[in-house]
Amino acid sequence: CSSYVKQECEKLSLSNINQKRGGVSFESSLRDAERFCLHSFFSTRLLLEIAEKDNITSADDIYAFASTIKWEEWISSKDKTFLITANSEDAPWCKNAAGVSLKLKDAICDREREVFGERSSVDKENPDVTFHLFINRNTATIYVDFSSRALSKRHYRVENTPVYLQENIASALLAFSPFVTLLEKGKILSVLDPFVGSGTILIEAALLASGSVPGLIDKDRYAFLRLPIFNKDEWDDLIQIEEEIAAKKNRVIINGNFVYSQFPKYPTGCESIALYLLLKYNGVDVTIDGIVDKIKKGELPYELSGKVYGGNPEIEFIGDPRDNYSYGVYNKPLQDVANIYKNNINSEIGLEFNKVLELVKNNRPVLVWVSINLSKPYISKTWTYKETGETINWIRGEHALVIIGYSDNQVIVSDPYTGTIRYFDRDLFKSRYDYFGKRALYY
Repeated sequence: CSSYVKQECEKLSLSNINQKRGGVSFESSLRDAERFCLHSFFSTRLLLEIAEKDNITSADDIYAFASTIKWEEWISSKDKTFLITANSEDAPWCKNAAGVSLKLKDAICDREREVFGERSSVDKENPDVTFHLFINRNTATIYVDFSSRALSKRHYRVENTPVYLQENIASALLAFSPFVTLLEKGKILSVLDPFVGSGTILIEAALLASGSVPGLIDKDRYAFLRLPIFNKDEWDDLIQIEEEIAAKKNRVIINGNFVYSQFPKYPTGCESIALYLLLKYNGVDVTIDGIVDKIKKGELPYELSGKVYGGNPEIEFIGDPRDNYSYGVYNKPLQDVANIYKNNINSEIGLEFNKVLELVKNNRPVLVWVSINLSKPYISKTWTYKETGETINWIRGEHALVIIGYSDNQVIVSDPYTGTIRYFDRDLFKSRYDYFGKRALYY
């Protein structure tokens, strides 16, 4: 992410920007450092350099160096807690950076006893102030944590959810893709989030597209708010300015869409996948295997005494969704399975297409039956349902998918056949929908 952080620094007109291995350094006022924390999409942490010293060859040199610093300027009282982190590179004399950092702690505590009469406590979980000691060969640099470790955490979730992709990494993936370049050219984009478990990529894309200031989402998480150098009046003024600017920025709607391919595991299971997608859109925790296992199965067509018999797709799946040589299923069996996971699914036959689009307009995805790729449907096989003597006419290319959007001339669907979002001609789609009996499932 370093190159993207550097670009952020340049956009904020910071001084002496220098990209290094694993990070970027710059010079600025405290106010601009606070602005950086508010605006950065890609950083994980901002450290403020307190002091640097060359010719360090031992732990005692660290103590002598740290003893020259007025620590009361960084820890305002003995009641404040602190923590020290440390690491080293290319420093043969420093076998254990954590051990050497104890000398830094001793220097801080000795200074505090001199100034306050007592020393502060170390808090490894939630310290008021965190210092970092970095040793490179014979140079030691001491930093204070300015942003806190949570700089990359936006805190935009109102509930705890499992997050497998950090927010700054999601933004970096978007920056690495053509997304930002196309965005700067004013092009409207669709974003595919392959890690859609918690929607991080989609949310970060919306923040980037709207020109948002990510740090405004949670303004109370920064470490500098607890430092003696912090000026609350200046901070409040900065926040007011940034919020006024943000209020004039673009608004972006996030339409997160689920996709899943029926291949290779469910070659004839488009209906099962479509139901899975519909349930996921409605916030149901469900698995495809769970759906497939619960669907009632019926017999494949077979010949007996010169007649062909088979199951009834109105009451059972003809075959098995996991098999290549199987047929499919219609409303009722899917409705029965859906109600196991979430009650009150609506199942309709004869629902006019304009009513379907009204549901979709109100953010209610609809599972419908058409033909694969909207190919021309026709009756390819006929058999008798032995239980009732009813004639079953099977339509070749029968296919289920989920409508998630539309325009004046297109219908937008999540299609199990390709595992993608697809756009179909609206009139042709309606024609195929009508041919299959205007079948629909929705919540």
